[in-house]
Amino acid sequence: MTRFLPSLNQEHTGQPSKKNWVWLLVVLGALIFIVSVALFFGSRSEKELESLQAQIEGKILDLRAPMSGLVQSVNVREGQKIARGQVILVYDDSRLRLDYLEALAGYQAAIQGFDPGLPDAIQLNQTLDEIRLEIQRLRQIEQTAQQDIEHWTIVQARALLALRTPGASAPAQDQAVLDETEAGNHLDQARQQHENAVNNRQQAENRLQSLQQMSGNVSGQELVELWLARCRQAEQSLTAASLLAPEAGRITLINIQPENQTIHGDVVLSYIPDGFVQENYWVTAVFATENLADLKPGLPCRVETDTVKCRGQISGISIEQDHVLVKIQLDQSTNPDKLYIGQLARVFAALP
Repeated sequence: MTRFLPSLNQEHTGQPSKKNWVWLLVVLGALIFIVSVALFFGSRSEKELESLQAQIEGKILDLRAPMSGLVQSVNVREGQKIARGQVILVYDDSRLRLDYLEALAGYQAAIQGFDPGLPDAIQLNQTLDEIRLEIQRLRQIEQTAQQDIEHWTIVQARALLALRTPGASAPAQDQAVLDETEAGNHLDQARQQHENAVNNRQQAENRLQSLQQMSGNVSGQELVELWLARCRQAEQSLTAASLLAPEAGRITLINIQPENQTIHGDVVLSYIPDGFVQENYWVTAVFATENLADLKPGLPCRVETDTVKCRGQISGISIEQDHVLVKIQLDQSTNPDKLYIGQLARVFAALP
């Protein structure tokens, strides 16, 4: 009986080869990895509730214009941190300085008026003459501004008429648009100049009338006291010509630019004060209605934004029509420099 010996190239079928063992280990490792990842994320999703949407919010305070006038410069920008006492903006104080110098001259003249060799009437008359000259100058500015208003009103009317003319060529239409825009800009400037001149003239006339009454109705000592009061009032007005930061913080919004006019009390900028993060910043998050039973005040949360990861806890819950609104108080360790109002966030509420 003939026996056939196995070939050297033939593998034994009873035992797996080394190559098969390698593939078996690779497949087994991949299965273990997939199962581990699934268990990790499954357990994580069971222990945390993720918000549908969320954003950073904060306590915003307003700074208001201390006076009415023309803004000369704005010395800060949005997002900038400011220190207590820092100059925020400066007004054009040329008129205020003249008022102060006038009051100071009147005060000095009133004091010198006690010297028989230099009667206070002489100094007072000089001041009255200066005010009369100022009134004349303001009237000229007022008249010039009125003429400019009339001129540019006519130019604007012609441009509007050209725009409404049927069949006008494209170049004519383009030129009419340019003319109307230019006329509108000049009209705004002329009206502003006219308004300023009228206001300043009326103030000067009121001062003239007041001084004329004062010169004939008060004694020398009373004149000194009146001029001293005006000096103090002028000093206060000069001080108000610079708006200072009342406390340290970070600017979120600026509503004014150089060469803008402000009215006393207008909001010129908004800022978030420095201090405790828990007082100045919080997160408002939206959760699904079915999560209401799991959301409790004091529940720890993770907060993630594009600039910071921090922690906090639920401080308030509001039930809305189709969702749950949750307020999260941030931990004190949160860096406020990496937060800004309106910043989008993700909130993960940790379930017990």
